[in-house]
Formats: sequence, structure tokens, C-alpha cells
Amino acid sequence: MTVYHLLIINRAGSLIYDWENRRSVDPQIAPLSANEKIILASIFHSLYTIASQLSPVAKSSGVEVLETSQFRLQCFQSFTGIKFVVISAYTNTQNVESLLRKIYELYADYALKNPFYSIDMPIRAEKFDASMKIVIERNCFVSSMYLKYYLDAQGNRVYTLKKQDPINGHNTFSAHPARFSPEDKFSKYRLIIKKRFGLLPTQTEAPNY
Repeated sequence: MTVYHLLIINRAGSLIYDWENRRSVDPQIAPLSANEKIILASIFHSLYTIASQLSPVAKSSGVEVLETSQFRLQCFQSFTGIKFVVISAYTNTQNVESLLRKIYELYADYALKNPFYSIDMPIRAEKFDASMKIVIERNCFVSSMYLKYYLDAQGNRVYTLKKQDPINGHNTFSAHPARFSPEDKFSKYRLIIKKRFGLLPTQTEAPNY
């Protein structure tokens, strides 16, 4: 599962926390500005409220899942009205639900239990940021894995799969030295991983063996 964006929205529809994964997104796509993130949170809060009011079922929740061919948006609302929204690649629903509940637990531990934190205000806590990053890295293929390739003498793409440590960014795992052709079964496996988890291939210079 690849997580693209995380939003935490308060009861009034204001954005109080956001996390964005840029490594799994096409670098040609410009990142969202601060104003765009605020507008996105406000619009979703409004849609959530309208959907709950229009539902024919009494005490119905609002929009919980929004699926497209490119991404999946899933929301978990706490009993106090705080919304936790994860935008990810289309994948297993249970993984996203588990991640949302873990994020809620972090919010309860590092925000609600903080005597200096005011309810519904932006979350500014280093421990919360660090714990959030670790939880996302452990549960998802976010920025920790990436796919690289180079062109061999015949012009074929030769792939390698790498993983980065979520704390210091150093390479902790690398696939077998990339000497496979695109027809090789190992390279095909890497392509399957790319398609399944949304890893973007990045071209690099051919290594000298």
C-alpha cells in the first residue's frame, strides 16, 4: 500500500495536521500549497456533513470511502468529531482501516494527553511527527521503497529495488545487483511490485562492474 497524503481535520472543518509523501508521486506534479491543503480539508468536511444529512438512514455517517481509478480516500471519524483522512493507492481496505486507527491512537497519546495542547488547534509536536512517520513506514510501502533502472548496452531497462531506513534515509536493503533484463523473471517481479504499490521507476547511470 502506498500512502500519498494524510489529513487530520477538526470539528469545524479546519486542517490541524497534514503529512504528504512526495517520493511516490510523479516529480513533475507540483505539491499542494498550504492554501490548497486547507481548501481540500474544508471541502471534504462539507461533503462529509452534507452526506450524513442527506442519508435516509438515521444517525448515518458521512463519506467514509471515495474510490477512483487512481487513488482511494478513506476517512475515520472519532467520537469527538475529529476526522482522519488517508489518501492512498487503491489497495486492501483492511490495511487502511488499521492504519487510521493507529493514527487515532497516536493522536490520543501525543495530542489529547498533552496538557499544553488546545483542542481543535494545529498539532505541533516532534514526537507526534516522528511516531507518525514510523507507523506509516511500518504499515505501508511509502517512501521506504523505490525502483531504479538503467539502460544496458542493448538499450533494455535493468531494474533494482531498494529500501531506505525511515529514520536516517540510508539504504538498508537492495535487491540483487541489477544485471537482469526486462524479460528475466526477477525483473518481472520488480515490475509487479511497482504496479501494485505505485513505485515510480527512476533512471540512473549504469554501474561499473
